[in-house]
Amino acid sequence: MKAFSVSVRTYALLAGVSLIWGLNFAIIKGSLREINPIAFCGARFALGAVMLWCIWTVNHWRPRGSVPSDSYRLRTLFVLATIGPVLFQLLFVIGIALSTAANASIITSTIPIVVAIESHIVEHLRIGKRGWVGVLVAVFALCALVASAVSFQFSLTTLAGDCLLAVATVCWGTYTFLLRRYGEREKARSLMPKTVAIGAVILVAITSPWLVSVKWAHNSDEAILGLLFSGIFAIGIAYAVWGSAIQQIGPTKTSVFSNLATAIAIATSSLLLGENVNIVTLAAFVGVALGIFLVQTDRLVTE
Repeated sequence: MKAFSVSVRTYALLAGVSLIWGLNFAIIKGSLREINPIAFCGARFALGAVMLWCIWTVNHWRPRGSVPSDSYRLRTLFVLATIGPVLFQLLFVIGIALSTAANASIITSTIPIVVAIESHIVEHLRIGKRGWVGVLVAVFALCALVASAVSFQFSLTTLAGDCLLAVATVCWGTYTFLLRRYGEREKARSLMPKTVAIGAVILVAITSPWLVSVKWAHNSDEAILGLLFSGIFAIGIAYAVWGSAIQQIGPTKTSVFSNLATAIAIATSSLLLGENVNIVTLAAFVGVALGIFLVQTDRLVTE
């Protein structure tokens, strides 16, 4: 009975995270109409990192040990922090600024496929025929989505944003893969808060010229509230819930909720931003969701 109540609570929290992430794409896009994307990126991740550490502190959880002194582990932390928190955040926010909220949500939802392909290449966990069909379906759907940037009402600017978002997706997928690969489960869990802290310091240092140049008092309340929502809720609270859910119900069941977030993002981008969601966008969403399902339900073979 206790296990059932924990699962129900976890699913309810994940539904809330899906709503937060679904709204987040449109909220970021709206805030970026006033705030410089690079300054927005640095401020939002700093807020999210502080919130994450507050949650870990309240839950009486501490990362094992301090920052390691040996050069190999230090390099590991900096590589992880650079690939995940730094590169992903910069490319993600700039990509949304150039593209549409709907496109951004669909492209970034393919992170599980990136992780599966990297596991196939690097590890001995091989993707079966069903999984490869899923990969091809998702890739075809993304190609159709990106191509629509030129052939429909969008522009080359949108195309550039889509490409940045695709690179951002690979960065976060690689970060997830390496985080899981380094050490045992407990060590991987202790690496995450350290990479978040290091990534926040690096990101704030990189974006500091833009942070100080922004006249924050001149921005509207809506833009500032969007920044606070994106940092505190979409990064701080959502990341904490997502990481806990992976431990409670596993990564496969948890990642299913990313499709719900994508559906919400497509709807809110049309309702809140007035984006024209065409048939290609909807078809790409269905194709990517199907591809992810086929990859996640594939029987991976260990060689």
